[in-house]
Amino acid sequence: MSVYSNVQIKQAIADGTIVCTPLDERNISEASIDFTLGHYFYKQEFDERSRVYNPFDEDDVARYFKGPLEAMPHQEWCDRYGFKTFENIPLD
Repeated sequence: MSVYSNVQIKQAIADGTIVCTPLDERNISEASIDFTLGHYFYKQEFDERSRVYNPFDEDDVARYFKGPLEAMPHQEWCDRYGFKTFENIPLD
């Protein structure tokens, strides 16, 4: 295992080894890329029979992950599921 430098990260993005869309080059630091997560996400679906998946098989990836799902604001989630709001998490 190795760590990419910022130069190697940029080259890997250019040659398609790393895919980052949309890319803001200001988010590439010395040996990492900072990501801003959006409103959509995937959830791993637990299946006792099959705890692994083949990341190179589109059907197997679709079987293993549920989504895309859309996140909701903290306050809305708490209201919907009967929880009080959590400390230090913005309501929106």
